[in-house]
Amino acid sequence: MQDYQNYRVRIKHDTGVINMRVYAYSEDHAKQRVMTAEHCPERAILKVEPYPFKVTCNRSKRHFTIHKDGSKYRTERMSPEEFMAAQYYDPTDWRVYLKTSQSYTKL
Repeated sequence: MQDYQNYRVRIKHDTGVINMRVYAYSEDHAKQRVMTAEHCPERAILKVEPYPFKVTCNRSKRHFTIHKDGSKYRTERMSPEEFMAAQYYDPTDWRVYLKTSQSYTKL
């Protein structure tokens, strides 16, 4: 699994400028996702910048490291089923996890 990151993308439309949040592997991947979703050319994308939120996984230890707003959190070892499901979490899911779960430590 590649590491996903949240990006803020600024796009110029006929009616003005909008900001979109995109979950992607890289800035180029974020641009591709926006161009596909908005049916816009690359020149319409004014700016792509990462959000300060990143999740990495350690498959051998079955845990995740969550980087959020300059802080680092690590989940406890997960069951194989829980770990497989967590690989598909998006940033909102991880924020909820940090708010509701006590199965992590702050590093």
